Amino acid sequence: MAKYSDQLDAMFTALADPTRRAVVQRLGHGSASVGELAEPLPISLPSFMKHVRTLESCGLIRTRKTGRVRTCVLNRDRLTLLNDWLAEQRLIWEASTDRLERFVTATDDEIAHSAAADTSGSNHSREES
Repeated sequence: MAKYSDQLDAMFTALADPTRRAVVQRLGHGSASVGELAEPLPISLPSFMKHVRTLESCGLIRTRKTGRVRTCVLNRDRLTLLNDWLAEQRLIWEASTDRLERFVTATDDEIAHSAAADTSGSNHSREES
């Protein structure tokens, strides 16, 4: 995932703003014109267009202009990159919390036995060297 770092950074930066998250959430229900997306928000249309450009530049949305109407569409393929990264992080954290849970619930005897096994294993490998 390291090769996707710049792409992920751009998406997380875009999603850090509540206005842009609201746009992504709304587009999750289907495409919408810029006017429809901007209507419920308390900002000017030029300010809103900056948000649209940010989302478009990181690839989270695509826009197309038909006549005078610019329509925005959520790029679901791009969300896959985010989902994959989050799934990878979830696995890492679940493994860590599973180890922590085993440690917290282990009895003193189990901990002592585990420590002794770790020590004897490291001594054995030193003796072979």
